[in-house]
Amino acid sequence: MLVAAHRAGAERAGDEALAASDDAGLVEACGGSVVVVAGDERAMKVTTPMDLAPAELLLERQSAQGERPAGTGGEN
Repeated sequence: MLVAAHRAGAERAGDEALAASDDAGLVEACGGSVVVVAGDERAMKVTTPMDLAPAELLLERQSAQGERPAGTGGEN
């Protein structure tokens, strides 16, 4: 479903009124359902250099406490 949604989204990308801002929007635009589930509040999306500093601090803290980083399968 997600691959098809991305293909359809690419076709609509030129029209701002039809463009989606994320994967959920793409799936919904194709008639699919999206379900929101609770995640780990420590999980971060690093997309810019400004995102990197807080992510590094969080990793350092988790490492010092012997925790595995969020998203690596060791949660909960």
